[in-house]
Amino acid sequence: MTEHYCEEHGIEFTEKTSKSGDVFWSHRKDGGGWCNEAKAKKPTQPQPAAKPEPAKRDSSPEVGMCWNNVGNRIGDGSIDRDYPKSATKIKGQYYKYIFGVTGIKLEKED
Repeated sequence: MTEHYCEEHGIEFTEKTSKSGDVFWSHRKDGGGWCNEAKAKKPTQPQPAAKPEPAKRDSSPEVGMCWNNVGNRIGDGSIDRDYPKSATKIKGQYYKYIFGVTGIKLEKED
């Protein structure tokens, strides 16, 4: 017996393609009309992997000195001058890190 066989009518289904390009299986009935193979359940979408835990913050003196340097460069404007295309991103990363370390929470002003 083949994979696409109609038990009810004892005949093989024929592969067809709809106007929208979907493939389906059917056969013509003796009395007219069509018998379509039941659609199999579509496979479920794979679940996204769990988000990885945030990386632990390195609290070494070297890292602190680097962030201090970035803060100084933000303050003196050299980040904007030397990295005009990525200055906003650099500042966002800096403030996100500093706020995470210090626990400061900012609220939008009206």
